[in-house]
Amino acid sequence: MNTPLISIIVPIYKVDPYLDRCILSLIKQTYTNIEIILVDDGSPDNSGKICDEYAKKDKRITVIHQQNQGVTAARYNGFQKAKGEFITFVDGDDRLPEKALETLFKETEPDIDIIIGRSDKAPRYSKKYLTNINYRKQCIHGQKLPMALWGHLYRRTLFNKEIFNLPKEIKKGEDMIMNIRLAFQTQHKIKMIPQIIYHYMYNPNSVMQKFQPSLDYEDLFQRYVRKSLPLNQLNLYMPDLIIVRLRALIQYICSYPQSKNWENHPFYIQLIQDIKCSNFIIKDSFEKSIIYTKSDQLRRKIIYLYTIKNKFIYYYNRILQKILR
Repeated sequence: MNTPLISIIVPIYKVDPYLDRCILSLIKQTYTNIEIILVDDGSPDNSGKICDEYAKKDKRITVIHQQNQGVTAARYNGFQKAKGEFITFVDGDDRLPEKALETLFKETEPDIDIIIGRSDKAPRYSKKYLTNINYRKQCIHGQKLPMALWGHLYRRTLFNKEIFNLPKEIKKGEDMIMNIRLAFQTQHKIKMIPQIIYHYMYNPNSVMQKFQPSLDYEDLFQRYVRKSLPLNQLNLYMPDLIIVRLRALIQYICSYPQSKNWENHPFYIQLIQDIKCSNFIIKDSFEKSIIYTKSDQLRRKIIYLYTIKNKFIYYYNRILQKILR
């Protein structure tokens, strides 16, 4: 059987308590035609030394040391060294089951560019395949499918320098933006498999756990999401872009009901402009009322009811996921 090279790219920053476990899980893969590219992103702990020690023991390991540039730059520098026909990403505080890559490779097909496996935290997928249009929509919404880069097997031909072109200020959601860009690179359907091929480890010191959301950041993030779509397809996906920003705005208003700053914020102004230009209709009466109601007292009452409704939906979905898992 033909066993093409798979490149595993691991960005590393301040993960020395978890790194041995991560690297060992890669070395022990039953699919052996791999290269492991460890990118030390200027980590101030012992992560870089740990990488060097493993590189001495296994010739499949390449170590890159760089000044701290952020996770996206680390992945790009790793990609430049990669020689594999397929690419997968692993975070330095996570690990793979022994048969993860073997399982992913067995699912490859000539007309499939992206295969998505499950992490041990995710429910089973309801479908085996998605059209590229549906996949693009789900990437934009950031729901149902994992938006992280890990847990995927990508065909190398999807990647170019622009996929990684993100500023260091994008500290949360960079995986989501990259997946959106990759989704528009493929013209094929996307394959999802039920097997668990990734073990996600909770790290209280990670960027994700320390991130503080703001409307300024949401505005920056959504501008890069918008730029990631081809101009000739922007109108087709505009309703999806509006829904995502609408939810983000509602979440902000519900979190800060006393604030009025959002009414003059560029994020809100651009959203309303897009709603008017595309003749988008807000179907949810709660969302429509929260945004357009001028009375602060009435808005607070609506927010209270909206929050109760969403809590019910949230817990209902969690129970449903446990039943279906």
